[in-house]
Amino acid sequence: MSEKQNFDRRCFLGAAAITLAAGLLNVGYAGAGPADGTPVILLHGWPYDIHSFVDVTPILAAKGL
Repeated sequence: MSEKQNFDRRCFLGAAAITLAAGLLNVGYAGAGPADGTPVILLHGWPYDIHSFVDVTPILAAKGL
């Protein structure tokens, strides 16, 4: 199989996975701290949720992040 075919297959499978995930994932976020502060993105893994950072968020917000 040529590199072109492998690349096309990867693109197709990646697009299919994104389409599937878009229908199954529920994304949530919470904002804290000053509006002009440095953005910080905290990512969690499964099976945790947005509440995983309930203790660290106030500390970061107090530092202006």
